[in-house]
Amino acid sequence: MKNTSTVILFISSLLISWYIPTASAQDSINTFFERINESEVRFFYDQNYFLVDKHCEFKSIERRAVFDRATNKFDGSFTDIGADGSLILTGVYKQGAKNGNFVAYHPNQQKKWEVTFRDNRPTGYWNYFYPDGKPYLSVSFTDSTTRIVSQWDRRGRLSVNQGNGKYEFRNPVDGFSEYGFSFYSMSGRIKDGLPNGTWNVYFENPEAKQSEFAAEEFYRNGVLVRGYNLFDDAEYSTPVHGILPYDSFYRAETLLFKQCNYDDFSGFSVYIAEYFRNAFQLVQVNNTVKTDFAFEVRVRKDGSPRDSKIIKSLPDEINDNFKKVIESIPFYVPSFNDGEYIDDTITVYGTMSSDADGTLQFQTNRIERKLEHK
Repeated sequence: MKNTSTVILFISSLLISWYIPTASAQDSINTFFERINESEVRFFYDQNYFLVDKHCEFKSIERRAVFDRATNKFDGSFTDIGADGSLILTGVYKQGAKNGNFVAYHPNQQKKWEVTFRDNRPTGYWNYFYPDGKPYLSVSFTDSTTRIVSQWDRRGRLSVNQGNGKYEFRNPVDGFSEYGFSFYSMSGRIKDGLPNGTWNVYFENPEAKQSEFAAEEFYRNGVLVRGYNLFDDAEYSTPVHGILPYDSFYRAETLLFKQCNYDDFSGFSVYIAEYFRNAFQLVQVNNTVKTDFAFEVRVRKDGSPRDSKIIKSLPDEINDNFKKVIESIPFYVPSFNDGEYIDDTITVYGTMSSDADGTLQFQTNRIERKLEHK
């Protein structure tokens, strides 16, 4: 598939037209959805609930849903099915808002979690279960606060009881991790249902049996007082890691899509654009500007960069900083060929533009890999 843009895009304008591609049109138009009947539509998602082409190798979820074409909102019951035909999630929307009972399932079809939504907000208890059906976690939701009520280990023993005890969990990293880890875990004390005291954060790669102490946080009555990132050697005061199990099904209703390539699927394309945006967030320009850029990096098979060079530069006044930022990117998704990661040369093409206030914005248009797929 030819990749014309690796940024995440919004497709409401496409939904309004309701064009359903034919087989002959497939080479030029992606099929992110197709109409089933007058009220139902089938949507195609990757595992993170970004829309993808129905023929994309990263497609892993199909949603059959009642959909209001006039408002571009889910409006009725839906069912999410995995690539193997297994049930993933069921629920109900009312004009785009989650209302009623939502139930998610483990791959073995045991209930994974269950919660009731009212006007798009969880209410009552959100109950989670282990794949064998035993209870795992119970969280209370009210208008005023969210509290952890109970947590059980795999033997059925309570580690958090009536809002007090030691709490620990592991979540997948959402999007691209520059450190190469796919999960993070947290552990700490719960008091009256809220995090309290010192908490430890670890980055993990279960397949490689790798775990690294990543951050330490201190909470007081559920509020983060301070955090310290060991990787960046920097303090922070705004929560970075969620303390509840993460589920990306919320993203389904945003109707965001990605192109069918691994750099988009992994979030690496967005990461590169955000890296530049963050690096230049204090830089402003006086004139309206929009220009393309390109740079080349030799990347080892472990993802570490060897050297880089600018192919198409930015304006003179910021080009020196541009080169320094390129050299500071710590990790790249390595190229993959014949079943293994390889050393390769990667070329990144993008666009820089300025907002009305002179703030610089960056977009990654495409990423080319010299040896991959050859």
